[in-house]
Amino acid sequence: MIIEDFQKQMKDVYLERDRAKGIDTVFDRLIDEVKELELALKKEPVEQIANEIADVIAWTISIANLYEIDAGKALNDKYGSGCSRCDTIPCSCENY
Repeated sequence: MIIEDFQKQMKDVYLERDRAKGIDTVFDRLIDEVKELELALKKEPVEQIANEIADVIAWTISIANLYEIDAGKALNDKYGSGCSRCDTIPCSCENY
């Protein structure tokens, strides 16, 4: 799935509910999902890790939608030329 399509789908499905919840609640849900990902990384099969990654991405996109941020553009602006620090592929930063 292309990120722009996914962001539109998330907007269509969840934006009004997320607005009603407010940014603090949406952000708390993202943090909860990151914690679930952390636990999955320690003991769960790869399928569960994939599910938690999807949840983290979905809640992150929900935040982008609340702020009317084009997530695809944000990713391209920061990582489009390679490493966000040294602009190389692969990264040539030391200790990063």
